[in-house]
Amino acid sequence: MVILALAAAAVMLLAAFPLPMRVDGNALVAPLHRAQVQPEVEGIVGRIYVHEGEHMNRGQVLAEMKDWEYRSGLAEAQAKSQSELLQMNRALTSGDVTEAGIQRVHHNVETASSYYDEVTTTVRYEGRLRTIAAVREAGLETCVGGILNLGETREQRVEMAFELAAIDP
Repeated sequence: MVILALAAAAVMLLAAFPLPMRVDGNALVAPLHRAQVQPEVEGIVGRIYVHEGEHMNRGQVLAEMKDWEYRSGLAEAQAKSQSELLQMNRALTSGDVTEAGIQRVHHNVETASSYYDEVTTTVRYEGRLRTIAAVREAGLETCVGGILNLGETREQRVEMAFELAAIDP
């Protein structure tokens, strides 16, 4: 009880006669926490949503970047892509795929021939082999592989490896 009375008296004394809050000499005022803010892209800040001293929440948008440079680059890339696509389509309709810039065709056999009907019913295994042969006849390189873990056995995986070796992808 005596300690409580002394604490109350000390609080009243400090309230009546506050201690001066003054620093003599040089001092540095620093924040308790620092955070480095860095945008994901370079650019010019268009609008700032917060001001110095305001409380921030995680995920809060601080500023908005001007996106005119990004939009300009995107439009340029889209135009180039469209031009290349038109050129490729012209070459494909003329029948010259090499003029279209196509050098290699990727075409998987998916799985071993003994397991193929369990994986797909839209294209026969023989159709895959005919496609690979047609690509080669057109003078293009092939990239042929398979997909594992479709439910095949280990023996069927070995079978597919030998079939791929025979195809000579």
